[in-house]
Amino acid sequence: MLGTVCEAVMSRWQALCLCASQCVLRLLSGYHDNFVAHAAHTSWHIKVWRVLSGTVLKAAIVAEYASKYDFAKRLQSLHASDRFLGTLADASFPNLVSTLKGEYGVKFVYCWHALTGYWSGVHPGTQDAAENTGLEDLEVSVQTPIPTSGALQVEPRLSWDALTLKGVGVSSRGKMDEFYDRMHSYLRSCNVDGVKVDVQAAATMLGAGRGGSAVATREMVQAMERSVSKTFGRQQCINCMCHPIECLYSYQDTCVARASDDFYPNDAASHTLHVANVAYNSLFLGEIVFPDWDMFQSNNSVATLHAVARAVGGCSVYISDHPGEHDLQLLKRIVLPDGSVLRALHPGKPTRDCLFADVTMDGETACKVWNRNACGGGVVAAFNLQGAHWDRVRRRSQFNGGPDYKAPLVSASVAPRDFECRCRNVTWAVLSTHWAVDGNLVHAGFSISAYADRNVTTLKPKECAIYTFAPIRVARSKQAEVKWAALGLENMFNAGGAILAADAGAYLCICMYMYASPSLSLSIYLYPSLSLSLSLSLYVSICMRLSLSLSLSLSLSLFLSLSLSLSLCIDLLSDFERRIFF
Repeated sequence: MLGTVCEAVMSRWQALCLCASQCVLRLLSGYHDNFVAHAAHTSWHIKVWRVLSGTVLKAAIVAEYASKYDFAKRLQSLHASDRFLGTLADASFPNLVSTLKGEYGVKFVYCWHALTGYWSGVHPGTQDAAENTGLEDLEVSVQTPIPTSGALQVEPRLSWDALTLKGVGVSSRGKMDEFYDRMHSYLRSCNVDGVKVDVQAAATMLGAGRGGSAVATREMVQAMERSVSKTFGRQQCINCMCHPIECLYSYQDTCVARASDDFYPNDAASHTLHVANVAYNSLFLGEIVFPDWDMFQSNNSVATLHAVARAVGGCSVYISDHPGEHDLQLLKRIVLPDGSVLRALHPGKPTRDCLFADVTMDGETACKVWNRNACGGGVVAAFNLQGAHWDRVRRRSQFNGGPDYKAPLVSASVAPRDFECRCRNVTWAVLSTHWAVDGNLVHAGFSISAYADRNVTTLKPKECAIYTFAPIRVARSKQAEVKWAALGLENMFNAGGAILAADAGAYLCICMYMYASPSLSLSIYLYPSLSLSLSLSLYVSICMRLSLSLSLSLSLSLFLSLSLSLSLCIDLLSDFERRIFF
C-alpha cells in the first residue's frame, strides 16, 4: 500500500516538474532563438543554455524532442512495426519487397538503420517484453554520450541534443555481434538486399566504460561489418554520418561511405557548398572508402549542377524525386536505358590548381573535378560554386553578401594534364559541353589539344562545363592510315564512360555510340581490304544516321570534311566488347 502511494506521489511530482520545465522553456524560447541558436561556441549564451538544458529545462526539451522528432526514440523491436504494417494492403513486409522487385522492376532494396539500432539506440525494456521482439537477452543499458570538445566547437547543440539528454540504449560489448546478426537476418528473410547504416558518429561518444572512443567505435563498426558480410555480402552496405577518424579507420569490409552533409532541396545557399564539400572531402575519403555524394532531386532548380557532379564523381547516382516529379531528359544524361550509369573509374577529386583555393568565396576560382575513364580517357568538370559559404557561427549555409548578393562570373581553364595524365606526348581529342543552371546547353564543341593546351570558358553562377578527353589513335594498313579518337556517347554527361574498349592494329576499330541514336552501341571495323585514302591530318569525327536491318552489309554515309560513301561490314561483337541498349 505504501509503495503504491509513493509511486503515485512520485508520478505527480514528475508531472509537476515537467509542467514547470515546459513553462520555463516557453518563456526562454525567444532567448534561445535570438541569442543561443546563432551564438559562437565560446559565447556565454551557449554556456548558460548548456547549464539550463542539463537541469531545469531537461525534462521539457526531452519531451519536445519526443513529440516532434524521431531522434529521441529507441528501437523496440527488430520486426516491422504495427504502424508500418498498417499502411500495407496485406500487412506483410516481405510481400512489399517482392512487389517492388516483381511489379516495379526494383533490383535492390536496402533498409536504413542506425549503428546503435535507432537514433537513440535500443529500448532497454524490450528484453523483458512479453512478445518476441528479437531484442531479448542483449543486456541493453542506457549510456550518456559525451561529445568531444572539437565536436562541440562545430556543433554546440550536441550539449542539449536528444541523444545527450536522454541517453542511448546499447547492448553489452559481448552482445554486439548477436544484435546485428538478428537484425540483418530478419531483413534478409524479408528479401532485403542490404542496409544503409547511419548515425555512426554517435559511437565515438559512447566510449565510457567500453575502452574509450576508438575501441568502442571499432567494436560496433566491425561487428556490423561482420554481420553485413555474412548476411548480405560485404559490398551491400552504405555507411553514413561516419566522418570521425574512429569510424573511417575501423572499416575492414564495407567500402562505401557518405562524403557530405545531406542534400537540402529548399536551402538555396546549400547547393554549391554541397558540390564543393563532396569534391574536397573525397580527396581524403577516396583513399579509404568509395565516397557517396548523396542523393538529389532531378526537378530541382539546380539539378544540372548536381547531376554533372555525380557524373564526374565516380559515385552511385541516387534520386529522391517525389513520385511523378522527374526531369527525364536530365536523368537520361546520367542513366542508361537499362538503369546502369556511365561511371568513372575513381572517386572524383579537385584538380591540383584549385586544391588550395576557396572555390566558394574568393570570387575568381572555378572548382574543377577530375576523373578517369577506361581506354586512357579522362573527364574534367568545371563549376562556378561562388556565392555561398558555411557560417561557422550561425551554423548554416549563408549567401556571401546576403540574399540579394550576385555571385561573380569565373573563368575555367581546363587541359588534359588536369586529370593527372602522365602521357605528355599524346594528342587529345576534346569534347566540351557548357550547361546553364536550368539545364539548357549553352555550347558544345570539339577540339584537338596537347598535354598542356588549355580550353577556357566563362561560367555564370551555378553553371558547369564538362570536358571529355580521348587519346588520338592511329590505325594503319597497307592502303591507309587514319587518326581517330573514341570520345563516347556525347549525349551523356560522362561521354567517355561509354567506351569499353578501343584499339587499332592491322585494321581500324572504332568503338563509339551513335550520335543520331544514342541508345545504340556498335563497333565498326574498317578492314585493310577496303580502299581508303585520307589525309594524315584528318581526325575522324563521324556522324551517322542508319537503320539497322538483319543484313550484315550496310551502307553508311560518313559526314567528314569530305563527302565519302563506303560499303562496310558491321560485326556485332561479344558481350565483353560491346553494349547494345534498346
